[in-house]
Amino acid sequence: QSSAHAGARWAGYTIVRLNGAVATLFHDWVRKTFPDRAEKILHQVADCHGGQLNDSRFSTRMRGEGKIAEIIRQQFKLFCKKQGLNQQDFTYNTQDFRRITPGQTSLF
Repeated sequence: QSSAHAGARWAGYTIVRLNGAVATLFHDWVRKTFPDRAEKILHQVADCHGGQLNDSRFSTRMRGEGKIAEIIRQQFKLFCKKQGLNQQDFTYNTQDFRRITPGQTSLF
């Protein structure tokens, strides 16, 4: 069953980033789970982040860069087109937004 058929209208993605303790956990998990492919997987993640697993650069940390990131981007766009996702611009409904006044608010 397609996600659009179930009611989804938009989709997004982020490239895996391995910052801090997450890198250690991921290294351990990938080596135990996919011992024959662990190095390839780690290399592909690093390839999306300028050769490092830890990427905190604002403009690229979520979308990646390089050949693998571009392939992922193209596949994602193709999937969205096939599924009818991201066909219209997303806008937030701010009509019901209420600004909280400064100070202590009432709990009840």
